[in-house]
Amino acid sequence: MNDKTKTMNDHLKILKYSGVLLVIVGAISLARGLDHLLRAPVGLISFNITGTLPLLAGIFLIRGSLRVAGWVWWGAALFVPLCIAWCAMNILVTPPGLILAQLRLSPGALLWGIGYSAGMTGSLIWLVRSLRCEAVLQARLSQGLRLLSLRAPVVLGCVLSLPMAFFLLCVANGPEAQHAKAIACQNLGPAYQYFANSQYIRSGPLGKNIAVNVVAYNDREMRMVPVQWCEARAGAVAQTQTSPNLELPATGQDTWRIGGTDYRIEGTAIITLANGDLMPIVKARCDFVPGKQHEALARPLAKYAVDHGYTIREASNNGLRQQVSPNIGIAFIYKPDPGSGRARCWRYSFDIQELRCPQSAGTLALAH
Repeated sequence: MNDKTKTMNDHLKILKYSGVLLVIVGAISLARGLDHLLRAPVGLISFNITGTLPLLAGIFLIRGSLRVAGWVWWGAALFVPLCIAWCAMNILVTPPGLILAQLRLSPGALLWGIGYSAGMTGSLIWLVRSLRCEAVLQARLSQGLRLLSLRAPVVLGCVLSLPMAFFLLCVANGPEAQHAKAIACQNLGPAYQYFANSQYIRSGPLGKNIAVNVVAYNDREMRMVPVQWCEARAGAVAQTQTSPNLELPATGQDTWRIGGTDYRIEGTAIITLANGDLMPIVKARCDFVPGKQHEALARPLAKYAVDHGYTIREASNNGLRQQVSPNIGIAFIYKPDPGSGRARCWRYSFDIQELRCPQSAGTLALAH
């Protein structure tokens, strides 16, 4: 009886330790998702809830669920080869020059990436070993739960590693990556080497929005250059391009009520400036040919946009700071013949911090 009780206590202790680890991992994942949510601009909000899975699994393990323990170690065994393949492919696709530049200029970010990958892989292996130990297996048998094979998840993980490797190659060297690197080179010049380390594609009613993070690096510095563009869907009405710079639509048509007047907003977007900085921009239709003399009319719209959160917060990617402009842009768009597609545009820039101070409201003669 004492040996049986000791075995039961052993397996409960193992489940508790494993559950605590999963709760910590889930909490960190949710915290990172919340941080990204708070930093995201209006219209580009997304929240990664995958952290809830290890969090919930950890709670069940702490409560001693042997059924969940079987699911957890099966999933951990599945992800071990995926994590190993992910680490290996990241090393293979990353240019050696970029690795050396990170080691010289940003060793903390490089060590964090290595430590995170190694820690994740080690944690998964520890979970598999712990939840398949003799005490846990005997406890599962005593409750009539069958023992799952370790071979199936490992083989499946190896098979899934192949499309994942192909995906990483496409992110680094695919047509979108090549296009983004060419645009970054046009903005920053040949003094840098370029590498596309992440890619995001979102389909919407206006078409396909593509965002690629390009790392520009040389022997002296390293910076993140976010590149975005929109590929309009056939037959869709896209936002008016207000400059030669890249513009990523954030929100569509809307009506803003300012000072008792409704104003027609064509949409908001995130514009990539020539130096690689990101700046929010509001596009408003007007019934006059815009020019420099109308800057005072644009200020109320800029203040309204800032007051209602149409801004970009500072962010980082892989330890590299993502440059954000301190200004917000307002673009007046005049289309004498809406059917022709021709437009006269003028963009104004306002300091966001100044707009947050109380100011007198103005009026804006826009078409509505």
